[in-house]
Amino acid sequence: MGIFSMFRKRSSEDIYQEIASKIVVSSLSYRMQLDETDPQLTGNAAAEVAYLLLHLVDRAAFQVLGEAGRNVAFDRIAKIVISDYAHALFKLSTPPDVVADVGAKMLDDMNDRQLSYAACHTFTESPWPSRGTMVFACGYFIHRALGRTNRTDVDAILRGEENVTEYNIDAFPDLEQTLKLSIHLSNIAATLRLADCLKRLR
Repeated sequence: MGIFSMFRKRSSEDIYQEIASKIVVSSLSYRMQLDETDPQLTGNAAAEVAYLLLHLVDRAAFQVLGEAGRNVAFDRIAKIVISDYAHALFKLSTPPDVVADVGAKMLDDMNDRQLSYAACHTFTESPWPSRGTMVFACGYFIHRALGRTNRTDVDAILRGEENVTEYNIDAFPDLEQTLKLSIHLSNIAATLRLADCLKRLR
């Protein structure tokens, strides 16, 4: 490799892969921190972090690249994230159709999360994330992925249109867990520098 290759402009595919790899690594790192031993549950829960980060990619790409550029970049990055994450969950000897089925399920879940996060008015709030924020919604999805609730009737709360009550409080992690998640996700989002990475595609 010549010395001038160091200064060559990176291809779009290289940038897509870089962003996707950061998202996968961040999600798998979060998985290791979970207080849960069931690998299927932790895999599902950490995937929720990937879905939220992908939504942040979606929003940043629209601002940086416009609608057409966003469509190309987001679709490619999302496909890489889902493929790489699904493969990371299994041994190399796992049949390809098993990995493909997990990837297909992840794609469906990601599309559902896109709708949920698009309805949220902000990423988080101070001093803690409240209903209507993406972090609050992510906390719910992680809580559900870990098998700690089976409620699916809280969409209006996630959008910030209704309050949490004694009747539905079991659907959400407690305030301490939500605050820890907010700090963790905020740190990840800051470290990823998504807008700066996406600007290199212009």
